Amino acid sequence: MTLNRCYRHLVIVFLLGLSVALARTGWSQDCEPVQPSDEEKEWLATGSYDFVVIADFTTKNSKVYSMPATSEVRTRLLGLKPNTPYADVQEKSTRTDFLEALRGTVKPGSGTRFVSIRGERVAVLVFYPADAPSAMVPCVSLTFKEEARQTRIEQDLGTLLRLVLTKTEKIQVKPKPIELLGVVRTLTLTRANLTLTAAYSTVKEPQEESRSRTPTDLAKIADALKAIANNVAKERAASGEKDSSKDVRQASVTIVTGPKEHLSLSANIALSKVSELKYNDETKKLDLKERPSRFLLGVDYCFCDLALADANGPVLKLLAEASGTPGKTIGAALGWRLKSLKKFGFELDAFSPFAGFIRTHDDKDLGNGQVRRDGEVSWKGIAGITFNLDKALEWAKGGEKK
Repeated sequence: MTLNRCYRHLVIVFLLGLSVALARTGWSQDCEPVQPSDEEKEWLATGSYDFVVIADFTTKNSKVYSMPATSEVRTRLLGLKPNTPYADVQEKSTRTDFLEALRGTVKPGSGTRFVSIRGERVAVLVFYPADAPSAMVPCVSLTFKEEARQTRIEQDLGTLLRLVLTKTEKIQVKPKPIELLGVVRTLTLTRANLTLTAAYSTVKEPQEESRSRTPTDLAKIADALKAIANNVAKERAASGEKDSSKDVRQASVTIVTGPKEHLSLSANIALSKVSELKYNDETKKLDLKERPSRFLLGVDYCFCDLALADANGPVLKLLAEASGTPGKTIGAALGWRLKSLKKFGFELDAFSPFAGFIRTHDDKDLGNGQVRRDGEVSWKGIAGITFNLDKALEWAKGGEKK
């Protein structure tokens, strides 16, 4: 009995030391691999998705591409045989050729606006090396997170409330052994900021044979020690310690989803001369030399999608004076949202000029010292520049400080 107890104690100590050593060499399976369901495979095979996100881990610098799922894109992706092992793909060069063409025509990180409705699908395709180092296995994980967002008009109304309260050609290259994982996710929110993160890593291949020979009475001990090993690995990762035996890469993109947005609110300043403006070297924006005492509140309809980062196009405006009596001055104007300008070493952030007419009720002098308030109606043409309501809020706060 004494020898058996000593033997068991020695085995426990040996396994404990082995597990800690394995944890320090990166053996623990701290990657949670993503696997497509049968339904997702069917969606990929039939092209039943509306937007595509591609993560490329085949080079040292990982990249993410995103684009609408046009019929041409669906056809090209179907020919790549997603979720089919590279060894079973007959045309070995198709995946390599596709990535080369993609890098030459699509800018990484572009296409981050997805005009969508709830229930539409996003296909995620992850390209990663098929030839993992010896005794290592590839692992691909995926995070798909939607965060509800407000429309542009909702943001502007919130700001207005605060303001009131405040007052190429194909290149022939040698095909690389590339695996392709494809999954499809369904949008659950009407409009959101969708953050998609794909991660590729190589982890130590588990030794199944040695575990199969473990005695039954020591199996539970081995499982417990494996948990200890995992905890040690997580602590090492949290402390920032890197493991040179692992290949860990990550790529992320944020996509703005939801229907097109056209309505917004704006602060409009009528200008009599260009010298009333100044150029801010730090912000690269046009600004006013002096804080205005009044401005025209605009309800704008843009013939573009305001959720785009660089939206541009014609804008119809209904104007009303934001201070005093709103109905005293009203009007309409046509504006244009211009893109940012970078030429000849000069930079100018996006801005919106406008021109139109306003109708104003002025006091009428009746003579003999008598005045009829708002007794005279006049029309005049105006031209100026449009600012976001956030700028008007700055003007109001500046007035309070004074």
